[in-house]
Amino acid sequence: MIEALAQAGTAALLGAEPDVLHLRAEIGLELIQRIETASGAEADAELTETICITFLGAMLYAGAGGFEFGEVARPVETVARLFALK
Repeated sequence: MIEALAQAGTAALLGAEPDVLHLRAEIGLELIQRIETASGAEADAELTETICITFLGAMLYAGAGGFEFGEVARPVETVARLFALK
């Protein structure tokens, strides 16, 4: 059930209707704020943008059947770990 809801939400957010654009912007801002909070004092624009793009790409990949939505965190954690090594 959660898988179907996540797929439907992902598909809906790819639309171009004005309500969807507004909702997508709200979700994007929330996502960025959460990434910055989780990154703490070490947050910078490059890290935030890269983790955000990784998360969104992983959601799209899961929506296309590449892996289960429960696996979305794995590539995000990998990118965060690689940044920590930088």
